[in-house]
Amino acid sequence: MLKIKKSQLNQMLDQLRREAPYEGCGILSGIDDEVMSVYPMTNGAHREDFFLMVPEEQFKVIKDIRKKGQKMLAVYHSHPVSRAYPSDKDIEMAHYEDIYYIIVSLKDGVDVRAYKIKGGQVIEEGILVEEE
Repeated sequence: MLKIKKSQLNQMLDQLRREAPYEGCGILSGIDDEVMSVYPMTNGAHREDFFLMVPEEQFKVIKDIRKKGQKMLAVYHSHPVSRAYPSDKDIEMAHYEDIYYIIVSLKDGVDVRAYKIKGGQVIEEGILVEEE
């Protein structure tokens, strides 16, 4: 189960709301399953139905995560006009089997869901939002 502080979740949600109607995206890092850092990323695709992190930003973030002694825990992105479930493209682009994929639907309010995607199979996982 992914553990995230309420302030970290709010930071992520604020970013995704600002970037609507396009999909917003980012990376969460930490230790074990506990989020320590939120990295908002640029969606280089600038689309409402697809995201593509800017590679230069992604390399800098991965370097920073390693420097902190953490690991990438999750990739998050929004679905401004659809439900919080991985699209066919999301499943195709899920190259890391050991991380969470968090999808935030902004379609009817806010719906936050976490998944593991292994070999094309989508498994919903839990998220524990912790108070500060």
